[in-house]
Amino acid sequence: MNSVSNLQTQQAARLAWRLTTGSYLCLFGLLLVWHLRILPLSTEAAISMLVPLGIPLLIAGPGLFRGKTYTYQWMSLVVWIWFAHGAMEAWTHKEAPVLAGIASLEALLSVSLFVGLVLFLRAQKALREQNEQTPS
Repeated sequence: MNSVSNLQTQQAARLAWRLTTGSYLCLFGLLLVWHLRILPLSTEAAISMLVPLGIPLLIAGPGLFRGKTYTYQWMSLVVWIWFAHGAMEAWTHKEAPVLAGIASLEALLSVSLFVGLVLFLRAQKALREQNEQTPS
């Protein structure tokens, strides 16, 4: 019974990892395309927007792809930056439906990223607890 539960928890962790990394890549790509191609900004203005939004994503990338618990923990707090940015941009671009839609997608991807982060951390905790209970 314990091995079945352990296998299910590993599958849940793998699924959460896929959700997290997929949301991460989509969010990163969306920010790049949005600020470098879609918004009518000069290159300097676009880069000045990408630096505070992109640096945390760049720092977190290696840890997310390796499944580092510490990275998942701090990203679950930092992810709300992109949610707040997307919600604010959606609100301010109400007259431009395309920009409001892209901003809403940013907020949705950040929520998806958060869900993936939390599910992965829960699965990792369950695996740790199962391993502690297993006699060596």
